[in-house]
Amino acid sequence: MKVICKLSEEAKVPGEDWDSLMWHNGKLFSGGYANGKIKDFCSLGVESGLETFKEFDAHEYPIYHMTPGSGSTFFTSSSDCTIRHWDEAANGSFNLLATLEGHEEPPRKLRFFNGRLYSGDEKGYVKVWEDGKCLGTIETMEEIWDLLAIQDHFITVRHIDVTVYSITQRDDKLRGSVRTSIPGRAPLLTVGDRLCCIDRKDNVVNVHELNKPGTALLGSLKGHEALINAIVVVSNLLVTGSSDKNLIVWNLENFSQEGKISVDGYVNAVVSTPDGTVYAAGENKFIACIKL
Repeated sequence: MKVICKLSEEAKVPGEDWDSLMWHNGKLFSGGYANGKIKDFCSLGVESGLETFKEFDAHEYPIYHMTPGSGSTFFTSSSDCTIRHWDEAANGSFNLLATLEGHEEPPRKLRFFNGRLYSGDEKGYVKVWEDGKCLGTIETMEEIWDLLAIQDHFITVRHIDVTVYSITQRDDKLRGSVRTSIPGRAPLLTVGDRLCCIDRKDNVVNVHELNKPGTALLGSLKGHEALINAIVVVSNLLVTGSSDKNLIVWNLENFSQEGKISVDGYVNAVVSTPDGTVYAAGENKFIACIKL
């Protein structure tokens, strides 16, 4: 496990952080709360490092989240309470396909699953979109810090409980009903039939059964010394990033620690690529490319 390239010291911005990363169409995208700009790192790898990128204005206000859509499209959300649907053209430019409006508070998290976009906001509302139209709104009663969409249910969390909702459709209206709830906080991740969330103690990952009644606790991953902010799966391994400025790799079969590496600041976001590369980003807009 080693850092193979990282953003240069000159490219970092003291006092500004990256809060969202996205891997899409073979490229790394980064966005943050400082402004509405998104960086598209067009040339990645050991030879080129992370110095070649394009930047475009996705929103007039800070970026909250990004998620891949279908094909070459992706979605962004902002503190302006809107969601924007983008397409990357063959010449590398970004075309705005649609602006989705309806949230009264900023959508903190976006997830795209089976042709539908799920957006969860600071007021506790989850909206489900398809082809640019809102199919329904489900109230969860608490601010949404993370959101997952899987099959016929979605999962939300703030900082105390993780709640699993079943989705049904009646008379062309979507309805959500609570299926189960377990203690935990954001971030969330599913790996097969397992649900990973952060313990209320902030620095421990709990792994639960997802598709069986009771969502039994299978094991806990302990090793960070501060708040866990980001989590991603790489094959059968789990990678976590923390405010302790470390990334830890975990084996989900025996719940053991496989590796640990320090980076240039506290970690807010991690993504993985199909070849197993991990990108981590956060404090002062550092970005590190890591091979496991």
